[in-house]
Amino acid sequence: MLRTLRMVILVMVLTAPAAGVWAQDLVVPGSRGAAMGGSMAAAVDDGYGAWYNPAMLVTVEDFKFGIQYAALFSDVRTSVKDYGSLGHIPYMQVFDADDKLLQQQTRLRVDELFGREAEPKSLHLIDMHFALPVQRMIPKFPKRAAIGGYISVPGAGTSIVSVKGQTPDQPFFPVMGSRIQRLKMVVGGGVELIDEVLSIGASVSILANLDGNVGSLTPMSTFDPTVAQGEQEKPNPSKATFGQEIATAITPQFGLLVQPVKGIEIGAYYRFAQSMDLRFDVAAGVDVNMGYKLEAELPYYLMGSFFFVPAATGLGVSVSLVPDLIVSAQLDYVFWSDMSKKINISNFNVEPSVLNDQGGLTPLEEYGHFKVRSYPVPPIHARNTFNPRAGLEYGMFKGFTKLRLGYSYNPSALEEDQKYQNMLMDNSYHTIAGGIGFSLNDPLEWIRLPIMLDFHALVNVLVDRTNRVGLDDPDGGYHAKGWVESSGFMYGFGVDLTIQM
Repeated sequence: MLRTLRMVILVMVLTAPAAGVWAQDLVVPGSRGAAMGGSMAAAVDDGYGAWYNPAMLVTVEDFKFGIQYAALFSDVRTSVKDYGSLGHIPYMQVFDADDKLLQQQTRLRVDELFGREAEPKSLHLIDMHFALPVQRMIPKFPKRAAIGGYISVPGAGTSIVSVKGQTPDQPFFPVMGSRIQRLKMVVGGGVELIDEVLSIGASVSILANLDGNVGSLTPMSTFDPTVAQGEQEKPNPSKATFGQEIATAITPQFGLLVQPVKGIEIGAYYRFAQSMDLRFDVAAGVDVNMGYKLEAELPYYLMGSFFFVPAATGLGVSVSLVPDLIVSAQLDYVFWSDMSKKINISNFNVEPSVLNDQGGLTPLEEYGHFKVRSYPVPPIHARNTFNPRAGLEYGMFKGFTKLRLGYSYNPSALEEDQKYQNMLMDNSYHTIAGGIGFSLNDPLEWIRLPIMLDFHALVNVLVDRTNRVGLDDPDGGYHAKGWVESSGFMYGFGVDLTIQM
């Protein structure tokens, strides 16, 4: 009976939507930018400049409107190389009917949990971008200036790695892990201060809000491996109401463009950290049939950050001294150390009225002692990183076709040894990209400039990594640590159609 009650409460805790993290933009904005490794701080030439470097918008001379579809797929693999005492985490343990720990089944359970957190998933986006040069709208405007931006609409793929109810004793990838997709809009403008020498720009990134309530009558059940599934008693429905609120997030960015000589452009940007904090209120009622009716109500709330992109600054240079050839290089510095303040893992608090003086659940105390913990935010040992990028674009056939190549390196933000305080995993990865662009004339002559059709493909090759993961029980019940290897790759593609007018 005691184990059944514990399992019921544990299922409630572990299936509550937890604070996921979108720790970086895995889908690089724009097909041209993706093909050139994201090295766009001094090379972007369309509305995506609002993201890469808003000062670069001043280089846009024509109206540009476009739409892009991009997709990313993941094949991340994990394997347990040293179980350590991971099998002593209660959530991972498997018992027989006599409450005896089954060692082999527990190991299989550990393997299954780490493998499930690395299931391949997909991510899909549709972007609509625009750039509007002010000179075309106001011919007498004294300086070169432009506004631009894009709107990003998420598709069906909502996660790269599936995480359900994160708690400190569950493995997950915080950088490429669980995310809630948001409608995102980035708009900005740039103006030239010194003719053909110095320009500045600014933009904002806006995320749509989310709020609402939902009711649930989902049965919660436990599984007894010694009894056939068809013979097990069906559970009574549980009752729960959920309310959540995520406020709109608005984040600024600033950019600078210097053109010391014709054919050389130097761009710099600073982007503030972006996050969306969540308040999740839950009132759940448990109705358990143990030969007699037993009811309990467990109100608690969950606070977390459902979206986090770290602050970053970067310096890039673009060289176009050779006809039809553009070479770009960029170095970003990403402030990952702030991640320790933003990753919350099931940081919930139980209402005091539900607990007795010993910390047990009042409705259940006569049936056994089970303390519901309020997990603190685990200490995360993150480090700031330098991310190098490089890109190349070569025009052929009088500019009709453009070939592009790109490379970037994204070092891991997490130290391999997380001091056994959590189950975080992460990998550095290399990105190798390429693409092709076509300038297509309008046969009906409705559009005076060529229609740009761009394609790109990329692969993110994860650097093999040994993650030292584990958890200290705050009550001293277990000390779990083990070595888990992670590796794999992510691959993606995209197509962008841009009309110039």
